[in-house]
Amino acid sequence: MLRALNIDFDVFVSDIHEKLESRKNPARIACELAIAKARKCLRRDALIIGMDTLVVVDRRKLGKPVNSEDARRMLRLLSGRTHQVITGVALMWKGRLVSQASVTRVQFRRIRSQEIDWYLQSGETFDKAGAYAIQGMGRIFINRIDGCYYNVVGFPLTVFQSLLRRFGLTIFDLQT
Repeated sequence: MLRALNIDFDVFVSDIHEKLESRKNPARIACELAIAKARKCLRRDALIIGMDTLVVVDRRKLGKPVNSEDARRMLRLLSGRTHQVITGVALMWKGRLVSQASVTRVQFRRIRSQEIDWYLQSGETFDKAGAYAIQGMGRIFINRIDGCYYNVVGFPLTVFQSLLRRFGLTIFDLQT
């Protein structure tokens, strides 16, 4: 997303454990994880962006699958149902931290078992909250979305811009 907006960036992978506590509000969990990721970044002389996405269906919080059976379980759970994709966004700049969550509702069509097998073989399910990628082959399972498409991709552009404004910045200020 940043590359498409002509914004220069470096990637720092955080080593935080993405624990999805069952009693906490999902938007709060997503924001707390995004904040923890932003705080782990060693560069303090730049705008720091931390994000974390989770999927919620029937109060069950789904992160990234740990293996193919976990991915299969998630896809079966999402099949024929509507779920929420929640992304927490945290920005740090000049010693200030702001955060906000974005929520999008996604409706899956019914997925046949053979389709799940095919999708698992694609390798796309791993490293994706809820075990699917709307921007990839996972798009064939989706009937409709209500909210920000880019949130489901994992970079809620509207929330990002809103948080930038709290620093007095716009996307144009970040372009190279």
